[in-house]
Amino acid sequence: MPCALLGATAQAQTPAYHRLTGDQVIWNRKPEGGDIAAAYPHAARDAERGGAAVLECLLTPKGGVADCVVLAESEPAFGEASLRVVRKFGFDPRKAPPEALTGAVVAIPISWGAPQAVPPSNLEYVAGRRAYLMTPTKAGGKIACGTKAAPDQRCDLHDLSWDRQPYLEDTATAVRSVNGGPPVTGLLCTTRPDRQLDGCEPLGEPTDAQLNAMDQLAGMFTAKAEADDKTPLAQGRVMLRFNWPVLRRAVDASRLSPPTKP
Repeated sequence: MPCALLGATAQAQTPAYHRLTGDQVIWNRKPEGGDIAAAYPHAARDAERGGAAVLECLLTPKGGVADCVVLAESEPAFGEASLRVVRKFGFDPRKAPPEALTGAVVAIPISWGAPQAVPPSNLEYVAGRRAYLMTPTKAGGKIACGTKAAPDQRCDLHDLSWDRQPYLEDTATAVRSVNGGPPVTGLLCTTRPDRQLDGCEPLGEPTDAQLNAMDQLAGMFTAKAEADDKTPLAQGRVMLRFNWPVLRRAVDASRLSPPTKP
């Protein structure tokens, strides 16, 4: 059959990948201290500097991981080191049905250099990964949060988790719509009775494309009723950060993101 005809009739099939979350995979093997020591980046060790990376890997039918990619890293050396030690992760495939393992993708966070390690949760590779409840305080306060009525007001920040938040693949279209502009922007929002974001104000002089993307993303979140330290949500406003270069890298690296449009 002529090559031209083969090219016209053959169609590349995109593998069907699906996400397994961390609580769906029970690791029975992980890198040990010697593995970490052998792979630790030399310059970081000499400087007593910790770090982190988040990898995305395919699960194998034999209980291992394969074809890992770096979604985010505190610095490239820690991403490279994580790729070397991630092969030490393993699970018991007998505890998962074969159909669940076919095309299964899992994100693996790896910290380096405790107690100096960077928590993987600080790597802003998923929109809304770092969010805070900002509450006004009468004195002190970590940041300035003045208003027209109270120009000298200061606020405290409380780490905030979500009841509902998007995965990488959910954010891909919005993130890819941003080209240029400040690398980091944000939103400061009130919340509705159902704890969804409302009345959001932009932070950081975003472009029109960033404004539109943040508006799309804001609708994907539902906050918990309390911040992580039990401060009630109703006492303040929600602040989100968007690190656009980090978000774009992760979206483009993930197998679960929809393909880019030609």
